[in-house]
Amino acid sequence: MASLKEQFVKTKIAHAEIKKSISAKLRALEVPVTAEQLIALAEIPASGIGCMELAKNAGLLGPSISRMLPHLELHGYVQVRGHLTDARKSLVVITPKGKKLVAKLDA
Repeated sequence: MASLKEQFVKTKIAHAEIKKSISAKLRALEVPVTAEQLIALAEIPASGIGCMELAKNAGLLGPSISRMLPHLELHGYVQVRGHLTDARKSLVVITPKGKKLVAKLDA
């Protein structure tokens, strides 16, 4: 059985290979998003999601999500709205353009 350290290294290598593959697809399609941004887009349900929940689901940190949202919103992939019940939070909603991108790259 592999040690915990060996499992961790294998996981990091696999993650890097997946990220490299996604990045190559994005460059070929001339899409202005990174692999991490695409992963975050794919985690947004039709009803929207809070920023911290999105970070957790995408395996990213909250500050990373906060930095990427203005870029995704600028390119029309998401809308960031005020949360319905908590004024301190934001709700991230994927747009039709964002859904189309995720579907295109999912195929």
